Amino acid sequence: MTQHTLHESVTPCTLGKLIDRRVANWIGARSRQLQQERGYRMAVFANDLIGININQFGVYESEELNLLFEFLEPLRSIFAAGLALDIGANVGNHARVFAQRFLSVEAFEPNPPTLELLRINTRGAPNVTVHGHGLGDRPGTFDLMEDPGNMGGSSMAAAAVPGTPAVRVRVERLDDMDLNTARLCFAKIDVEGFEPAVLRGAERTLREAQPLIVMEQHTREFVGGSSPAIDFLLALGYQFCWQQVSAARGPRWVRRVIRLWSLLVGEQRRIVCAEQVPPGHYSMLIAVPPRFSRVLGLK
Repeated sequence: MTQHTLHESVTPCTLGKLIDRRVANWIGARSRQLQQERGYRMAVFANDLIGININQFGVYESEELNLLFEFLEPLRSIFAAGLALDIGANVGNHARVFAQRFLSVEAFEPNPPTLELLRINTRGAPNVTVHGHGLGDRPGTFDLMEDPGNMGGSSMAAAAVPGTPAVRVRVERLDDMDLNTARLCFAKIDVEGFEPAVLRGAERTLREAQPLIVMEQHTREFVGGSSPAIDFLLALGYQFCWQQVSAARGPRWVRRVIRLWSLLVGEQRRIVCAEQVPPGHYSMLIAVPPRFSRVLGLK
């Protein structure tokens, strides 16, 4: 058979491309190993913050989750027979972890493309029920401002920014839902500043069930030394603990050296508790209800 070359091109192989190929091969091999260790597949968005972390580490926020459940070990038997809520479930990273520790999980995700991945990722976890809407303090349709590079950073609390994709999503009140919350013992809330609305729409449920709550809080949400979500839970009798990473001090170059060394030898993390939460960023702020305070060693 005669072959005819119709088009030909030469792509120079630069040092940068050689490095990119080596990195891609390394990530591919590591991803396969991490998937085997994790025990289940995860579908993620390419070039997304959470997707990149899952490829690199197997589970997003794995160190934080491990420390969290070490602290909550005294509640293991309660969790094993209880219900967990994953509010702002994203692609299901946390829901799959919760599925291994709780009898059942109710996962809430309003963003349609993210919801598709959440459904795919929880097919192998029959104790996870997926809800295709968000939670707030009033039912309706809201604009969700998407962050294409970090879908987990998409927010209903953010103001519209020109050029930022906005998606219309449905929101319900938790108190209005027909859920059996008699076994509710845990709730994770990660909704990028929409936490106060979620809590207000769940006030009756929180008063009755008193679940332990893990929520994200950004520095920008603190005004006058506290935040609306923290104040709301304080009024319900909750106490607060959080994860603390040993902070480097000194000039910038000193902090960079210490940070590099910490990455090499490992960071020291611990759980601390206090009456007042210092302003800052918390990926997992732990709100302990009165019914769990004694067993966790709180006054």
